[in-house]
Amino acid sequence: MCIILFNMRERLEEKLVNEAGIFSTVFESVEQGILLFKVIRDSSNQIIDFEYILVNRWAELLLGNTRTYLIGKRQLEEYPYLKDVGVFDSQVKVIETGESIKTDFYYGFQGLNKWYKNGMIKISETELIVTFDDITKQKEADIELENLQSIILQSQALGKIGSYEWNFVTRKLTLSPEMIEILCSGTIKNIDAITLETHPFEEFIHPDDREKADQTIKKAIFDHQPYDIEYKILCPGNLIKYVWSRGKVFYNNQGKPIKIISTVLDISEWKRSKHEIQKKEILLTLAEGMANLGSYEFDIENKSAIWSDQLFRIYGYEPNEFEPKEDNLFMMVHPEDKDYIKELFTETVFHEDEFEYEFKFMRKDSSPGVSYGKARVIRNENNQIIKITGFVQDITEKVKILEQL
Repeated sequence: MCIILFNMRERLEEKLVNEAGIFSTVFESVEQGILLFKVIRDSSNQIIDFEYILVNRWAELLLGNTRTYLIGKRQLEEYPYLKDVGVFDSQVKVIETGESIKTDFYYGFQGLNKWYKNGMIKISETELIVTFDDITKQKEADIELENLQSIILQSQALGKIGSYEWNFVTRKLTLSPEMIEILCSGTIKNIDAITLETHPFEEFIHPDDREKADQTIKKAIFDHQPYDIEYKILCPGNLIKYVWSRGKVFYNNQGKPIKIISTVLDISEWKRSKHEIQKKEILLTLAEGMANLGSYEFDIENKSAIWSDQLFRIYGYEPNEFEPKEDNLFMMVHPEDKDYIKELFTETVFHEDEFEYEFKFMRKDSSPGVSYGKARVIRNENNQIIKITGFVQDITEKVKILEQL
């Protein structure tokens, strides 16, 4: 019997040694600080500190002290600021309640500027195990990301740019604040009706543009290519917004679409301005046609010119039949008046801010004509001529009538 008991004891001791060896290997190899504390209480049984019992290699590196130095020392005596950041109170709470804690703590004391992820587990009434890891870089990255997201949101608000993500799998639609503003609403009523063949905002899109928007999404999914589209949003009160959207479809490993991420730019003001400009251009063209008057602009710095459609017609050409240049106007001048016009645009411009002129010209078909013009000289802050703008009116018929009187 004694021999049997001895053998059993020997095997148990061997097992304990093996388990201790395994524990020691894990304890030392894990890349996370691990500390085992003994609970220190005062005479009234209140927890006043924790004494270091075990310290692993990674904890030595994070704490900046050796285990030889720390073991037997009290935590608050070595690191008193742990009470100020709430670590000590959390440790006490774990011992008293038995509930484990896992949280992040910021250490900004004694020159430190660190974030640590702490885990605290009650082993017994007298022992506490604490794990901790330096997550400063991760936190800094998170903070930088938050700042970047804040900048993006501010930029979106300033630039009237919204963004959204539509997840086909989870059927979750995420809208940025500016996207909600663009849509005049943050609620998609018919979210269950959204399919791979419909635009996520179909209910907000103007009826005239819905089919175009749906076809764009379908084509992007099929072609595996980014898309861009311009369409109108219909807000309450029949308010129409013009938007331009660019997006991309993302796929899983099997090639199935899983989500769309898109940016949406509110171009309503630009569109209305463009319409106003087009309207004014149409009115100007009509007015020029009625008055047989054309306009021009010479860019002296870039040696380029802009002619209105009617100016081309006055000289017998189709609009934009040739590229206007600085010297094109002189080409139309009748030989008898070339010196006069040349002097005006090479000499007079340096002395006058505005001047009028009248000259004979030759049309494309070589028929003669007479025109009246007025020019305005534009200078920069150094008084250098940068542009000459003006108009030319065909007064051929008027001159003929006067000659007959």
